[in-house]
Amino acid sequence: MVKAKEELKQAYNKDFYKWLQETRETIKSGKLENLDTEGILEVIEDMSRTLERKLESFIMRLMVHIYKWENFPEKRSKSWRFSIISSQKEIKSLLEKNPSLKGKVEDIMQEAWDKATDWIVAETNLEYEDLPEKCPYTFDYIISFFPDKEDLAKWPYNT
Repeated sequence: MVKAKEELKQAYNKDFYKWLQETRETIKSGKLENLDTEGILEVIEDMSRTLERKLESFIMRLMVHIYKWENFPEKRSKSWRFSIISSQKEIKSLLEKNPSLKGKVEDIMQEAWDKATDWIVAETNLEYEDLPEKCPYTFDYIISFFPDKEDLAKWPYNT
């Protein structure tokens, strides 16, 4: 049953899943005048921000492990190598599926670096003052960085 516009608006705040289902039914029925356009706009904006945050998260993780790989060669591990390679794959996939997101990469790089420094400080003997404030990487560099398995530290579990 197609709901009236006000009923849809109320459902948005009370039961989001129900709102989604009823919005889908309203669209299927062709009664577009009944749509909660404000709610739809919010959902679209949230989805956009979610994709940007997802990209930022992968870039942050990638920068953390590249930074550690470059600066702590004696501690290089399979997990760092895996993280670098899998992050690159995730970023490439996300950008292939959402090509217009490429326009946000440069803005996201500095934000991702700011968050990456928190992670680096937490996991190393470095302090914030030891790290560059400005992102030391370009997107092209991090997306094409390749950690050779021959460069893994010679820890017992890396052999």
